[in-house]
Amino acid sequence: MTVQCVSCRLFSLQKHAGMAEQGFGKCSLDVDHPGKFQSATFRRFCPDFAEALGPVVEKRAVWLRERQEERRSWCSTS
Repeated sequence: MTVQCVSCRLFSLQKHAGMAEQGFGKCSLDVDHPGKFQSATFRRFCPDFAEALGPVVEKRAVWLRERQEERRSWCSTS
């Protein structure tokens, strides 16, 4: 099954603010790799995927869209 980390309960955007601003977060299974981040929206195969609650996924998606819109507006004004 192809999934996105943004929809997984093992994924967090709260571990590293700078990376989260760029759309990357941490999988709780990557504890041995402190510098490894996953794209929130890249479609991937993951056998450990665990669906997060709907309101959590929606909140993440809204937050990511807002960051993306901010980056676009910064680029268009430069």
